[in-house]
Amino acid sequence: VYVHGINFEKGLVYALEGLDAVERHPLFAGWVLKPVPGQRLTPTVDMFSVPWCFMLRAPAGRRDALQGAASELRARIRLNASPAPLRKAAVVALDALRRSGRRIEQLLRVD
Repeated sequence: VYVHGINFEKGLVYALEGLDAVERHPLFAGWVLKPVPGQRLTPTVDMFSVPWCFMLRAPAGRRDALQGAASELRARIRLNASPAPLRKAAVVALDALRRSGRRIEQLLRVD
């Protein structure tokens, strides 16, 4: 089962909570898209704009457990629930540096 996150706003990921609980769950099978600090967020409009996605796997006799685990783990992942002001400022600064670096690379590129 693929479990997708949903996001409603533009912005950056400043703080993450609950990823360790997801990864420790016995039905966790791996990340498809693991959220990271500094990741750009856009409103979710399709499968390509989700902020995170992971897989759950259960033996044939335990497939009923997948739905409950998906709901439980989806609720545990929290993006930007309580970012510290200093951490938020650092993420914004790093994002600005990363974006300006790309622009400089494009300007310096000689074809």
